[in-house]
Amino acid sequence: MWKIFQSGQSFQNIDSDQLQKILRDNPTLVLLDVRTASEFKGGAIPGAVNIDVMQFSFKQKVRALETGATYAVICRSGGRSSQACKIMSKMGFENLYNLSGGMSRWSGEVKRQ
Repeated sequence: MWKIFQSGQSFQNIDSDQLQKILRDNPTLVLLDVRTASEFKGGAIPGAVNIDVMQFSFKQKVRALETGATYAVICRSGGRSSQACKIMSKMGFENLYNLSGGMSRWSGEVKRQ
């Protein structure tokens, strides 16, 4: 299990290379893409789940997720995913990664949904 807390942080910012390593090392990692449905359909990391952080129902949908799982949260550039990590942390999620630079910096595989 990856330990991500450092000096009170509720999530860890990681880059594309770090996320690819974590994906290889942790097959149970959940990829949570918080972009809009149309952005997600345009291309996403294979296996990602889409829950739009800007939708009113975001918290409700996130409540249905397992709080003890490890999540990599992704958006277009890293801003919305950072906000989603903050929300999720307040909801009791403890193992959160934010993809810095988001999909604009992702160097791995992308699949049209």
